[in-house]
Amino acid sequence: MRRDADRFRSFRPFCLRRGTVLPTILLGFLVAIAIGILPSAAWAQGDEQDAAEGDEQDAAQGDEQDAAEGGSPPAEGMATPPDSLVPIEAEMILLSGGEFVMGHEGYADFSPPRTVTLPPFYIDKNEVTNAQYKEFCDSTGHRAPEFWGMQEYCSGTEWPNYPVVGVSWLDARAYARWRGVRLPTEAEWEYAARGGLEGKNFSHGDELDPTLYAPSGFTGSAAPSLVGSYPPNGFGLHDMTRNVCEWVRDWYDAGYYPRAPAQDPPGPGQGKFKVIRGGGWHTGPYCARLYIRTGLQSNWLDFNVGFRCAKYAGESAAKVIKATVEAAGIERALDEYQEMRAAAPGTYYFDEAELNSLGYHLINKEDVAAAIEIFRLLVEAFPDSYNTWDSLGEVYLLHGDKEQAIVHYRKSLELNPLNRGGREKLVELEEG
Repeated sequence: MRRDADRFRSFRPFCLRRGTVLPTILLGFLVAIAIGILPSAAWAQGDEQDAAEGDEQDAAQGDEQDAAEGGSPPAEGMATPPDSLVPIEAEMILLSGGEFVMGHEGYADFSPPRTVTLPPFYIDKNEVTNAQYKEFCDSTGHRAPEFWGMQEYCSGTEWPNYPVVGVSWLDARAYARWRGVRLPTEAEWEYAARGGLEGKNFSHGDELDPTLYAPSGFTGSAAPSLVGSYPPNGFGLHDMTRNVCEWVRDWYDAGYYPRAPAQDPPGPGQGKFKVIRGGGWHTGPYCARLYIRTGLQSNWLDFNVGFRCAKYAGESAAKVIKATVEAAGIERALDEYQEMRAAAPGTYYFDEAELNSLGYHLINKEDVAAAIEIFRLLVEAFPDSYNTWDSLGEVYLLHGDKEQAIVHYRKSLELNPLNRGGREKLVELEEG
């Protein structure tokens, strides 16, 4: 069913719209219910942890800077856009990683700036296109994007090489898994977007030169641009500053930066919103800055939001550990884990979900002692993740160590008070 674009446009979070600051998403939701015009598009697909409450992180910032501004076609010879009718294949670029300064001076959620170190990783050269996303839908039966077939958003089969929009974070994750990749972390995204420039507002410098970036406007005349139409940044990546905003993997936490690890930060272990980064065709100049952060519910659908994918460089540490446990036992696997940690960046990657799955694989194999060691590694590597503490509590309970189970369930609930399963288990243990 087609959505009323003008009505939907009126209830968009700050940094996805221009000229108006909404105090919270919740306020817009309640007002919209009261007058009966909230599009169901914005509230599809459930996620237990995505409560309908607002994101106030950017309130009162830069509103005066978001004056309506247009865009110009790319300067001749500066970029060679793909043929608009011939679908392009997804192409990834290997980035070497290393140190960069993430964030910006100020009082907001993007401060303080800090030096972050990343291992090598791959990231899409362009945003995921309509044609690429349609192939996923055709292959899996996944539903089409919310605004499919709407010309004003260049969404549909008639625009194969335009960025897909109207997809939630959950949709983007499903596509990435189908393709055998993932969404970039917030740190990876900002490193990639900067393209080797340090301390700049945008991918090519501090000014929004209209010959270098896709256009944006709030008058209704603007629309998404053909991917790759404007010059790439220093890493060869297109549209990192503007075209559509992009989902990343991390939960949103306004206070994460001061406590985030300097080495490959994985993002908070839990939250109520998922992060989007970068500017879109419906974003003002302030919010197109590379360090600006916004949080949206993981089921939110928007005509200004798309995504691109990333993947690890190197070999899966979880797969290596699994093979070693089966061949030589857990003690040798633990030694090998430390060796992998000391290896050159990009040789191995350490993914929380993969290591978590390995732990449960060992539980299913009735090797609880080995599973405990794997989950202890997880807690050490991802101390902000309530899930790792919860899993370690569970495996200690299976091992018959009630005292340690209580300790770890308590830590899990400290990190995430909404962890109902952990709370029920803790009450049961403490009352027993």
